[in-house]
Amino acid sequence: MTRVAVSTIGRGVAVNRASGYLRILDLELGVVSFTVPVPESRWRAQDPNPRGGVRGARGMAVHDGRFVLAGYEDLLVMDASWAVVDRFVDPVLAGIHDIVADERGIWATCSRGDVFALIGWNGTLDDWWTFRADSALAEALDLRTVLPFDPSIDHRDPRGLLVRWSTVTLNGAGTSERGMLLSLGRVVDRGFRRRFLRRRLPPPPSFAVVELPRGRPARETAATLLLHRTDHAVDSPNHNPEEDGDLVVYNDSNRNVLVGWDRHEGREVHAVPIPGDPPFARGLLRLDDGLWLVGSQRPLAVHAVDLERGRVVASHQLDGGEFECVYAICPIPDDFDDPPQPPASDPYSFWGEYRGRSDGFTPIPQS
Repeated sequence: MTRVAVSTIGRGVAVNRASGYLRILDLELGVVSFTVPVPESRWRAQDPNPRGGVRGARGMAVHDGRFVLAGYEDLLVMDASWAVVDRFVDPVLAGIHDIVADERGIWATCSRGDVFALIGWNGTLDDWWTFRADSALAEALDLRTVLPFDPSIDHRDPRGLLVRWSTVTLNGAGTSERGMLLSLGRVVDRGFRRRFLRRRLPPPPSFAVVELPRGRPARETAATLLLHRTDHAVDSPNHNPEEDGDLVVYNDSNRNVLVGWDRHEGREVHAVPIPGDPPFARGLLRLDDGLWLVGSQRPLAVHAVDLERGRVVASHQLDGGEFECVYAICPIPDDFDDPPQPPASDPYSFWGEYRGRSDGFTPIPQS
């Protein structure tokens, strides 16, 4: 692996400026070889959330000669020449975070509905999983006010009323030997006090990772709770679950460390600090030599981390704007072309017909 794609999101960037970018980093040379702003959400002006909201470039995945980039409410599919060949949308695809691509299609973590949705390669909603249909998991997480998931609701418009007392900020997805790992980045039950046990305080926000096994439709599958951490503050969601043998590896974006959790011993065995001020550790990719790439906010960079030895061994600056933060890191297959750099006068031309798509996207200035 010599090239990786890095997606970013703007923290607090003005609403009339680009809120996210796609970059290509050459790991051998240690340089950024390509940068382009990504299409904005159609609701950008209606949701000025300075941290995330509808902003920026989201998760990425590769499978069988296709590269997929997620936005807040869509999935852009590119071929090996970086031509956009498909764009998938669905009322369930809202608040997309990490994605995983396989032979069935694209699995997307959608935080607006707390749903893990499978969009087939033909663009149809083929399957989904939600903790709202998993009563045993909800009980294990101490969630008392769980409302059902309704796939008929359009979850995308951030101005719409979306009542969901319990939320798990479903924001991360990775693969395991047995299936897929999901990060429940920040587990909160906001309705606990007002609807149940009024004399008790609601449990503090926590963090969990669950595993979905292969072989059955996700809608019929119960998740296995691998870890549920209540031992430290979870003010912001944690991110990016992956498997490394007996370890669940993830970014603790509150303590800003890369964590290795032994799933059999049920304890943290590695915690490597990520540099930055603030670091806001996010984005994770395992390299061929056993190192892990982790992204940071300030400086905008990716860091090579030796988890076993507990240290950062290299850092690659991405020369981004002051508001940018790494969102995701994805390998680029060796047989993919170098993407064509669009002219500075029209950077959105890279996205072809989707640069001015009919559902409201208008190219805006870069930050």
